[in-house]
Amino acid sequence: MTLSSDGILAIRMTNEQRYVLRGFEEAPDMTVMTLNGPWYDSIPPEILSNPAQGANLDQRWVRMRRP
Repeated sequence: MTLSSDGILAIRMTNEQRYVLRGFEEAPDMTVMTLNGPWYDSIPPEILSNPAQGANLDQRWVRMRRP
């Protein structure tokens, strides 16, 4: 898994899936990332420049902190 400077998260297992990082929140008990994707080919420029584009592909990933 890699995160580029322009906010693209790449996950490589058998095939590469890329997500655009659209938000990151950290609370005392959890971390929430808002990602757009997955993208398997090139990411359209309007997805990178306009957060309203492709909002139907937005996902929230939540990680709870363990005590």
